[in-house]
Amino acid sequence: MPGLHISDHQMRLYMSSRLTLSAEAAAAKAESAAARAEAAAGRVEDAARRAEAAAQKTEAIFMKHMRK
Repeated sequence: MPGLHISDHQMRLYMSSRLTLSAEAAAAKAESAAARAEAAAGRVEDAARRAEAAAQKTEAIFMKHMRK
């Protein structure tokens, strides 16, 4: 995308893909890899938030039973 910085990984992927693919195809492949990485990062963040929420819920239940 114009105006956005690219990562070193994207640049290396583009350069290696450019040896066998057209410039457009290599750029699309590098952009696709970045999109997949961003999606994976989002999934990891979501899992971390769910785990934190579950831990807080478990702690609340534990503390409730400890007060009795």
